[in-house]
Amino acid sequence: MKSICAVPVSSSSFWWRLLLLLLISSTMTLTVTMAQDRQCVTGYPMDNFCIERGTLLDNNRKATLLFADIHTIHCLVDVDWCVDSGYEVLTPPETPGEEFGRAFELDATGIELTLAEARRVGKCSTCDEGNRGEQRAGFQATYVGTVDPTYVGEPPLLLVEEIHPHTVDCASLLLPEKTTIARTSPYLRNAKLENHRPPVVVPQRDGGDPFSP
Repeated sequence: MKSICAVPVSSSSFWWRLLLLLLISSTMTLTVTMAQDRQCVTGYPMDNFCIERGTLLDNNRKATLLFADIHTIHCLVDVDWCVDSGYEVLTPPETPGEEFGRAFELDATGIELTLAEARRVGKCSTCDEGNRGEQRAGFQATYVGTVDPTYVGEPPLLLVEEIHPHTVDCASLLLPEKTTIARTSPYLRNAKLENHRPPVVVPQRDGGDPFSP
């Protein structure tokens, strides 16, 4: 009876092949995870200053989370108190008359891109000199990024990778629209702001108007 002999395989070759398979598997897993973790939302960037105070600085009879769509680009990008406070992305309510949803807090990159895009299309004091747009209020954009897993607070912090005009929706980018929205009353202070900043006092300029150009 003939014996069957296995073809000898060098130990070195075996381990190299195993390492290659592990690297391929890890890369595929990482790619799938990153694709699943990418978030997309179209909405109105709103400064935390106006969210915290409960009403729009440029229209103090209008609750911030009820009238985010009339917020002026001037207030959004010209006023230091607003710019320095950071931004969230607000999404329109499913039912008219309800509060806008608070989808994400924007990271530093998101803030920088928001200011640049708003100043590109808007009409305001700090808008681009060579390419001034005509839009005065209701600035929207589509944001793509990943959620910071280390951030504690609501809404979650978006690590922004891309910003697009609001006419470019998430579906056209082959990404699902964010649907889990944090909501809060416009008259209740944001907990994270409560812990990090003193109560809001709106400074007045010489003319008594804190947001005149």
